[in-house]
Amino acid sequence: MENKNIRDWKIYELNEILEIKSNKFNPLKDSNNLKCIELEHISQETGVLLGYIDSNSQLSIKNQFRKGEILFGKLRPYLKKYWKAEFDGVCSSEIWVFNGKKAINDFLFYFIQTNKFTQIANISTGTKMPRADWQYMKEIPFYIPPPNEQEKIAEILSTVDEGINALERLIALKEQYKKGVMQRLFTPPTNTPHLAPPLAGGVGEGDTPCVERESISENVDFLALQECDKMGVDCHADKSARNDNEKSHHTDLEQSKREISATAAIASEAKQTASFVIARNEMTKQSTNESFKEDSLSRTINMDCHESTCVDSRNDDEKNKTHNAIAQSGTIKPLRFKGFTDKWQSVRLGEVLKECNLRNRDLSISLVLSITNSLGFVRQKDYFERELASDDISKYKIICKGNFAYNPARINVGSIALLREFDKGVLSPMYIIFKCAESINNIFLNYWIHNHHFKREMANLLEGSVRQVLSFSAMCEIKIKLPSLKEQEKIANFLSLIDDEIQELKNLLQLRKTQKQGLMQQLLSGKVRVRV
Repeated sequence: MENKNIRDWKIYELNEILEIKSNKFNPLKDSNNLKCIELEHISQETGVLLGYIDSNSQLSIKNQFRKGEILFGKLRPYLKKYWKAEFDGVCSSEIWVFNGKKAINDFLFYFIQTNKFTQIANISTGTKMPRADWQYMKEIPFYIPPPNEQEKIAEILSTVDEGINALERLIALKEQYKKGVMQRLFTPPTNTPHLAPPLAGGVGEGDTPCVERESISENVDFLALQECDKMGVDCHADKSARNDNEKSHHTDLEQSKREISATAAIASEAKQTASFVIARNEMTKQSTNESFKEDSLSRTINMDCHESTCVDSRNDDEKNKTHNAIAQSGTIKPLRFKGFTDKWQSVRLGEVLKECNLRNRDLSISLVLSITNSLGFVRQKDYFERELASDDISKYKIICKGNFAYNPARINVGSIALLREFDKGVLSPMYIIFKCAESINNIFLNYWIHNHHFKREMANLLEGSVRQVLSFSAMCEIKIKLPSLKEQEKIANFLSLIDDEIQELKNLLQLRKTQKQGLMQQLLSGKVRVRV
């Protein structure tokens, strides 16, 4: 049925809308060294470039692209790898280079993200290595708006993308901030020479700076002040006004033209939300006063954090090397909450942990769990979309809330977690389960396990050549320096607040992405029109 809302749009076959560029580059014959993009350098479903390599290190023929052209991964098109070129370069022959004919490239970038384009791209050739089939795709018809409307649609969607990108940067920086703060909170207070020079302002030589909490109304930390300058956001915007705007964005996009402006406000608000906290918290971060007053309603941190939390252009490997070098050279300044002066006690994990080997012999528990590197505990059936457990789970181990478990053959890649989501479950006998003694807070231990202190010690105790394994007896030999139980709880609660804020930002990010998808489908189908 014809959409009466798009009578002024024209219908074209895909090969009339865009062309696939065929310019080739032979690195063996061409002496020019260009930036080379491979499929692994393009993020899935985000349009973000993760990196590149030099063309002079390559042997195979590449496709050439120009700034402003659109790259689309034809190999495994369901991965949705696309990027709008920000420079001239070359790319893998498994990447198509699109240039608009009846569509401008800014519009084309969003056009290839639509459900219809994704569907036809996934009608592919090949089974093990599926590739989008241009011979099939090129004759599929699409409605295309006039050029001036294309420009307006692209402008609206790019504004939404700017807000999404700002939130992603904010999350990345907050996670990096947490990493740096954890290093300092888990560094024991001591008078030994390896400590960094004391802070100015009354902290004596060899003393450990104490910190308090300051109540700050915003619920996120910092990015860079430059981001705020770019976006031109008033750093003193009223928070309640932002919250009111947030509520107003949950409108039905199919109503009328007025919802274009409402949805455009989504992007503007997303940028403002991120930018406001960028400026406020960057100023907070720069403060040399390492104190914060305890306030149960406070959701942010005013803390001088380690240099490793700052943003730079280094990749993750380089940053991790820096963290390790800092840890080994002992230049981390300890951070401690005010009011705690007790000496930390050095103990082996075997003194504060106990292995659990209770089996599900009576089959009283049917919930089978698994541990993932990124999500922790998951329902096996939900995560793998099928039950991997054997029919007889009577020999499976029972795990209770508050216990830890790890895969001894995969703990070196992060397969260890604290059970918090479920009351009870069962795990494959291959897992090792343990619980904490009363002298150690399990949340404190969970953060410590995911810090470089534990990872460094664990690396020295792994056994095996083909697959390295950490037995429970070996783990028990690892030393940990423990503050008092009250100080452990304080540290655990503090880091939990940061995690809560990160999760809130991730939820907001997912909402923005969902809103963008809805808006994009409405705008590019003509169900909602823009005023030009």
